[in-house]
Amino acid sequence: MRVHLGDDVREIDFPIGSFVYLRMRDEPLRGMVVGYNVRPDHVLYAVTWGNGQDTYHFAVELTATYEPEYSRAAEEERE
Repeated sequence: MRVHLGDDVREIDFPIGSFVYLRMRDEPLRGMVVGYNVRPDHVLYAVTWGNGQDTYHFAVELTATYEPEYSRAAEEERE
């Protein structure tokens, strides 16, 4: 999906209604994208989390699937 800002175009990585997770969170907490904050140089995603909290995030902070932090995942594999 794309958002047009005059002559500029921003790519939307997570459409409204998408379920997302924070990349660096130790435990999975699923949230839903409920809106966008579109600025000339970036897009912020409004996310409502399962615990009722609303926050804004850059796309790089979010993922569509839960992925444990790399070092933690490696430790769990050794056990």
